[in-house]
Amino acid sequence: RHRDRCEKRPYEDLIKSRTRLLQECQQRERTQEKLAQQMSIQTQELRELREASGMEGGGGRCQKCSQMQDELTRNLREKADDKQQINKLDKECHRLQAQLALAQSASAVALAKEKEKTKELVAAKELNVEMHTNLQVMMEECATRTIEIDQLRPLLKEKDSENHSLVSQLLAIKDSMA
Repeated sequence: RHRDRCEKRPYEDLIKSRTRLLQECQQRERTQEKLAQQMSIQTQELRELREASGMEGGGGRCQKCSQMQDELTRNLREKADDKQQINKLDKECHRLQAQLALAQSASAVALAKEKEKTKELVAAKELNVEMHTNLQVMMEECATRTIEIDQLRPLLKEKDSENHSLVSQLLAIKDSMA
């Protein structure tokens, strides 16, 4: 039983969907027939209206032509106005494009100057660092020399006193010899 149900189910679904499609097709055919009848009735009414307007004279047609002429004239004026506005907008667009080009070139020049200034600033900074390093080395050398001088001062004083004493002795010997 279970196997029968499993095997029959796809076929039953297929039969149901085919039946539903046939019903929809028939419904559409009926709708199409109704629309065809309505169209033929409206076509007949349109013919009758045309014939009636032709019998009344050309007044209706002239009025309609006049309205169409007025509409055409109005449309032509709008078209001319639109062309003028387009031309005006084109000129404005060209003016703005020229301004944009000038601004872009000025921006490029300013950017180039900025890059040059940046390079100069980097070079000056590097020079400053180098000079600072040299100053540090010189200050260290100066401190070393100051320490050496301070260490040599007592020796200098001693040599100076010794020199003084030798000069005094030399003068004393010279005075005694004279």
